[in-house]
Amino acid sequence: MIVLGMYGGSATPTPYLLPKTRKPADVVAVVGHLARPTILILVAYEPTIWDLSGITGRSVSAVYVSGFHSQGVTGVGSNVRIAFRHSQDGNGPDPLSAGNPCPDLRWPYRRPEAMRTAIRLRREFGKWPTDFYGSYAPFSFGIGTGSVPPYARVPDPADVRAEGPLVLGDARIQAYVASLNRELSASDKAERDEERRAERRGRRLLHMRWNKDGDVIVTERELFGGDRWRERISR
Repeated sequence: MIVLGMYGGSATPTPYLLPKTRKPADVVAVVGHLARPTILILVAYEPTIWDLSGITGRSVSAVYVSGFHSQGVTGVGSNVRIAFRHSQDGNGPDPLSAGNPCPDLRWPYRRPEAMRTAIRLRREFGKWPTDFYGSYAPFSFGIGTGSVPPYARVPDPADVRAEGPLVLGDARIQAYVASLNRELSASDKAERDEERRAERRGRRLLHMRWNKDGDVIVTERELFGGDRWRERISR
């Protein structure tokens, strides 16, 4: 079981609205290799489409998606179970934990929230997560890669699984998203844009890894200029 947690709101912008939201969704890419079938727990505050098409290896066995706003998932097969929950829903049946109430995971991305989330999942699922990856507003997550992967693509809305169909935003939203995408792709502002991209994808990345007894190793990585990182490991 792997947990990805963030606040969100600074990834690849789309002009689409997820169900019950008024803000256009961002797309966050998830890449990496799974050595065994794995449950993914995806948590964000902002409306987010999680693109899992970059995951290789053994299959994703199930996905649990929690947020304040609605969330969506793309890049997994139709046979993969997905459970959705956002904070305005109240408690409902959780198909991943045999009818227990859905845990509201409250978008963890820092170490204290990550520990509370791990304890909650231990209570709900009977085991510790193997890994937690957290950042405030990343463009993307790398499972086991230790690096930030490229920006996500904007998916076809028909390929996004959510609590209902996606809706194309009005002309104002479409113009705003188009301006953001032009800004991100402009080559004549490379130096300024690199710093902006660094800020937006999250200067701090947190990785916590548990063993079966609940012992944890914490790796904190901080971007301090360009693509240079400093790293601190603790237990």
